Amino acid sequence: MKKSKMGKTVAAIVLSTMVGAVVPAWAEEPAAAKDTEMSTVMVKAQKAEEETPAYSRLAIPESSKAATEVITREAIEAMHPKDVLEILERGTGIIGTRWGNKGYYKVQARGGDDIGIIIDGVYLPDTQASRILANLPVDLIESITLVRDASILTLGPIANFATNTAKGGSPSQGFIIIKTLAVTEPVDKAKLSYGTFDTEKFSIVHGDKTGDSAYYALGYAKDRSDGRSGWFNGRNFDTYFFKAGDKGEDWFADTTLIVNNGWSGQQVWFNADGSYLNRYTSLGKWDPINTTLFTTNAAKLWDENHTTTFSFGYSSVRSSRIALVSSPSIKPSWEENEYLRELNLAHTLNFGRDTLKFGVQAMWWHSPTGVQGQAGYERQEELYGYYLYGERRVNDKLTLDTGARLDKKHITKGVAKYFANNTSGSSNIQYDTTYGELWDKEAVSLSLGAAYQLDPVYKLSSRFSYSRQPSGRYLLTENNELLDAEVRYKYETGVTASYNKALNASLTAFLYDINDARVATGKTYYDAENGMNVTTYTGRDLTRKGLELSVHGRLSDTFGYKAGYSYFTSSNALDDSYIPHNSYNLALNYRQADIAANINLLHLSRFASSMGDATKLGGYTVIDANISKDLDERTKLTLYGRNITDRRYGRGMNYYDAGAEYGVEISKKF
Repeated sequence: MKKSKMGKTVAAIVLSTMVGAVVPAWAEEPAAAKDTEMSTVMVKAQKAEEETPAYSRLAIPESSKAATEVITREAIEAMHPKDVLEILERGTGIIGTRWGNKGYYKVQARGGDDIGIIIDGVYLPDTQASRILANLPVDLIESITLVRDASILTLGPIANFATNTAKGGSPSQGFIIIKTLAVTEPVDKAKLSYGTFDTEKFSIVHGDKTGDSAYYALGYAKDRSDGRSGWFNGRNFDTYFFKAGDKGEDWFADTTLIVNNGWSGQQVWFNADGSYLNRYTSLGKWDPINTTLFTTNAAKLWDENHTTTFSFGYSSVRSSRIALVSSPSIKPSWEENEYLRELNLAHTLNFGRDTLKFGVQAMWWHSPTGVQGQAGYERQEELYGYYLYGERRVNDKLTLDTGARLDKKHITKGVAKYFANNTSGSSNIQYDTTYGELWDKEAVSLSLGAAYQLDPVYKLSSRFSYSRQPSGRYLLTENNELLDAEVRYKYETGVTASYNKALNASLTAFLYDINDARVATGKTYYDAENGMNVTTYTGRDLTRKGLELSVHGRLSDTFGYKAGYSYFTSSNALDDSYIPHNSYNLALNYRQADIAANINLLHLSRFASSMGDATKLGGYTVIDANISKDLDERTKLTLYGRNITDRRYGRGMNYYDAGAEYGVEISKKF
């Protein structure tokens, strides 16, 4: 299928911008050689995007920083969020939806598809990531980096992997990089809070340095709530945290272990008017839902030009669903367990102004029980990714980068779904459990980027990427057709401006020209085996385009702000309906002496659920607020309110917000 004329036009604009930046830059004096000493291991969250060392696979190219947002520890504390998911939803252009019945969470940006989640260097599959994040204590997070595009090819696979949706033929759209607590000095602190719905939270963290460079941290957190009466949305979790690391003159190593055990209510399903959705109602809870995450990272600086990095990760989710009230067609109980092992090995060559990085990423995922829509059917996949990244700092103003990646996926055990009689509207969905032992066709991606510091205020950037993603073999389509490979041409341009302390801004505009994009057909079917609606997909040529604007600053020593706006549209009507066209976020903070106050606002325009249910999403404005007072230099008292307008808005598939929550928290440093 032919590319759109608009896509070609944008391509010409982007390339001309890059060339226009290169020509004057070559006349400049070469930049000084880069410092080859190993960067500090314990990165400060406030400068996470700047201090991540060049040899790290998580390093963000200069040409991508306009489309990257870093949420620091300080910003997280000011936000006072309920959970990690609320933090993500406050990011510019980030849309979060939840599925109460199954307990999953989906993050979207720039038109949907999956966003890869990386915690302390380990990439997590969609289903694991959503359940680990849902119960990960906020107090254990040091920083969160939101990367709104997936063209940074060192971060993770472009190919879909262990996807939990029927839309299994689309590549990753972006990445979220989460770093847990860093220890640079002795730390002893505790928090205790109580709020609406008999909600209790407690956390305690102890950390210290041993010797000149070694450190450790220990933590525990409790999160318990009865939930709103009749909603079956209570929870009770215990989290245990351990982190340790050390650094020498030419090496470093660290390791993290997070264990989370407990249970979570299975929020009831509703009609749009708030009444129970009796046809699908299956009240119950996940008991237990236990998660484990282990990561280890290391780097060795062989000489001033060569650095090797290594990381290994293991993660698991072990959960059992117990039905309290079930219809005859729904199983009374089942398990959804999954396990992941991941290995990353990379080598970086640094020669002054030039950096070359190449590596391999291997992941092995196994769900002996199946998950979400394929619960009850074993699944097992492996993915091997190979990437190459090059960067040239032409001079003090211009930086160029390029990357290439190939992902190869092997399906050891898979599940294909199809309609038994191909009758439109039939609920007779069958499962082919013999599907497996095959190599998918490789997914390939290429990227180009340029960043140009126009003057002390403005920095310009442009990016282009190409990706080819084979159709998912178990993608649910009409008449069980196998779709063509999805090909994407992505164009992006951005500008950042640092005017002064009071005003800093970034603006990005993007256009995605997609051939055979995976889009919903608008037809859904009821899967009686798992008690859920199932959406069918097809291939369509379309364009997605939009922009993101972010501004922040401090108007005085006591008053600061941050605001974001994103716009999105798609040429395909159904695709266009599943993402809000407009979203706004605003954060205001005030501090005077021992008093601090914060207000956070989020607005989403109306959009539809892609899961085939009646929930109407968006069309709401949510306001959170908190005020705190330092009782002394080590003790702080905070009063908080979430969703203070008490809106019962739809947040996902038959999932509604429980309404306003208020509480009090006291924190203490020892």
